[in-house]
Amino acid sequence: MALFRKQNKKEKKVPAKKKKKLSFIRRIWLGEIISYQFFFKYWKYVAIIVLVFVVYTSSRYEVRDRMDRIIKLKNELANARTEKVKASANYNSLIREQEMRNRLKNADINLQVPDQPPYHISSINNK
Repeated sequence: MALFRKQNKKEKKVPAKKKKKLSFIRRIWLGEIISYQFFFKYWKYVAIIVLVFVVYTSSRYEVRDRMDRIIKLKNELANARTEKVKASANYNSLIREQEMRNRLKNADINLQVPDQPPYHISSINNK
């Protein structure tokens, strides 16, 4: 008869203690999700996966280093091209000046580059 007895209002159900949830990593470490037997049985596959992960990580950093070097070399190339254009412009201006001097000599025209800069005379009214 004790099985069919009604509960008194004074008697309360005692809730079961909640189990403390373990973290996912802790559950793996304790073997609740993946057991040690899994690793021993498939050790070759686990080793391959770890090796692939290490190679992927190292290649990622190597690619990043190479990209940094490529950017640095592109900047150097742009600077070298700028210097080339400047040197070419200077060279062409010197050649033009020399060519003009040679033509003046051949034509017997007595023109020379002045040693002093020209003077500008300004009047009192134009100030």
